[in-house]
Amino acid sequence: MKQLKEKYEKERNEANSLLEIIVKEKDNALKEKELMISKLQQTIKELNPKFVEEIKIEKIERGKKIGEGGYGIVYGGKLKENNLLIALKQLKIGDQLTPKIQESFKREIEIMKKLKHPNITQLIGRCKLEDGNEIMVLEYMNRSSLYHQLHEKSIQIPLWLQIKLGMDIMKGINYLHHLNPKVMHRDLKSHK
Repeated sequence: MKQLKEKYEKERNEANSLLEIIVKEKDNALKEKELMISKLQQTIKELNPKFVEEIKIEKIERGKKIGEGGYGIVYGGKLKENNLLIALKQLKIGDQLTPKIQESFKREIEIMKKLKHPNITQLIGRCKLEDGNEIMVLEYMNRSSLYHQLHEKSIQIPLWLQIKLGMDIMKGINYLHHLNPKVMHRDLKSHK
């Protein structure tokens, strides 16, 4: 019985020692992960383009159409001076283009230039066209649309990442709702 008790004590001590090692390794890994995240966030801040009131259209190379809505079209592109990938959002020209829609678009630009949050696409600047219309120059999000990511059969998003995406969206919306004055996003959707 004494030998069995000693064996049990020895195994328990070894298990506790292993548990301590695992806890220390986990703590070290968490600290390392936090440090990496901090460094990454700093790099993003350094790379994040600052808002420029007006960007001359000649400084932009427009690419292919990447999206379209009821009143607007979004093109990919880049700034010629530094090859920064951008998205260009502009109103469709046609019968639907009313002064009210144009004014709403200009108001959207004024709101967007005040927003600074990692979960909200950043406005880099705007182009004023000869006809009085404007183009929003936005940060380019290179992983296609959320709709495509969610509905493409070949893309399998793990549950933890789906939850993270949902949380990131909620953080962005929460930021908007806590501004003074509040910003209400009336057209939040994952599709084109």
